Amino acid sequence: MRPTIQSGDIIIYKPVEEIRTGGIYVLLIDGRQVVKRVQPISGGGYKLISDNDYDDYENERLVPKDKNGQTLVNETTGRTVDMRVVGSVIFPDRDTDTLHVKQVARIIKSVAGGEVDVNSLTK
Repeated sequence: MRPTIQSGDIIIYKPVEEIRTGGIYVLLIDGRQVVKRVQPISGGGYKLISDNDYDDYENERLVPKDKNGQTLVNETTGRTVDMRVVGSVIFPDRDTDTLHVKQVARIIKSVAGGEVDVNSLTK
């Protein structure tokens, strides 16, 4: 997903059960965990976009195989695809490493409900 996500970046995601809007998601596709930019397609299905600027990753369109929309197929290959949503990726600001650490600490604090001294994390 470079340049959006760099090698070594820590990904924070919020668990979700379904894709309601476009964004970057952690997905299980045929049992393999991936991170993709996802755009819902009008009428059902999803466009999976790779932000990679260095490899030939093809964007994929997964469309419903039947009327109930439960089974998805790759529009190009016709292959059935098992896609499950793990979560929606959260992007703390990346202005500086210090800011990044403070924002992650705030996220942890809000989830854990405890006290976190963000200033002690940057020393």
